[in-house]
Amino acid sequence: MIEASISVPVFIAIVIGLTAAIRSIVGDRYVPIIAIIIGVILSLGAYGAGFYPNIFTSVIGGLIVGLSSMGLYSGAKKTAGR
Repeated sequence: MIEASISVPVFIAIVIGLTAAIRSIVGDRYVPIIAIIIGVILSLGAYGAGFYPNIFTSVIGGLIVGLSSMGLYSGAKKTAGR
């Protein structure tokens, strides 16, 4: 299970990067939903690689990654004063 705890911060960084790239295409309205979808897809890939013990844990981990990346992005944006 140590692999899953290491992969979460990496997945958060990947989701932030991908959503920043997608933000200019789709606008701000759909970015949180896209972040959750990307997080779940990454976590399902990690499940396939054996990082998670079952699919339920993988999906919950993906939701956490997607929501965390959006919270981290909006917190940094508010701190920067944009």
